Amino acid sequence: MHRAANKYDGRLLALPISYSAHELDDKIIDQLIYGQNHRLFVTRKFDTPLEVIRKIRRCRLVVAGTFHAAVFALAQGIPAIGLVKSTQYIDKFLGLADQFGPGCQVVYLNTGDFQAKLLDAIDFLWTSAEQLRPQLLDSARLQIHMGREAYQRLYELVENKRQ
Repeated sequence: MHRAANKYDGRLLALPISYSAHELDDKIIDQLIYGQNHRLFVTRKFDTPLEVIRKIRRCRLVVAGTFHAAVFALAQGIPAIGLVKSTQYIDKFLGLADQFGPGCQVVYLNTGDFQAKLLDAIDFLWTSAEQLRPQLLDSARLQIHMGREAYQRLYELVENKRQ
C-alpha cells in the first residue's frame, strides 16, 4: 500500500470499523502503516457509521479487511479491495465481487504472491476508478431496490398471514 501511495501520490486513510477484542482494527491498521505517518490521516476512535462513510467519500479506492468498509465504499461508487483469509471473509467478499463486478477485487492474504496481487489490484482500480464508478452506483441502486422489494414481500406475507 505504501508503494502504491507513493506511486500515485496518494494518502492512506485509516478506516477502523471494529474495536472488539477479537478484531481490533485500529491495532492492525497501526501495524500496516508503521513508519509511514506522513501518509496517514488520523482518525478518532469509535467514529459513527456516518463519519466513516464521509471519510470513505474522500477516497479513490478502499483496501479493506472488513466487510462494512468495502460496502460503504462500493455503495458510493468507490472501488474496493477485500483482503481475505478466513472462509467467512472469502465468502463475504466474493459475494460483494459478484454483486459489484470488477470494482470489487478480492486478494488472498495467505498466498506467496500477496504483495504482487495487491499491487496489481490497486493499480487496476486506481487507473479505472472513474470508469467503474457508474457501474458501482448502478449495482448499489440494484441492491437497494432488491432489499426494498424483499422487505415489501415479507410485509405482505406477514399481513396475509394475519388475515
